[in-house]
Amino acid sequence: MLTHTVIFPVSLLRIAMGAVERGLDTLLADGSLAARVPDMMTRARLYDLVDYASYADFDASVFTFDLADNRD
Repeated sequence: MLTHTVIFPVSLLRIAMGAVERGLDTLLADGSLAARVPDMMTRARLYDLVDYASYADFDASVFTFDLADNRD
């Protein structure tokens, strides 16, 4: 079976930056991004895509402290 990998770095960057620009235009015009919510990836999909749970677990394993004893 043949597989092909094709990379379009500049095209994908242009798509992403177009979305950023439209979001900023909406934010400037409306004061919020509520109108852009349907265009957004869901938070659940984003977290799944970047494996957020693993990052959170890693952070918890290296960054734990309690400020309770440092309030003098």
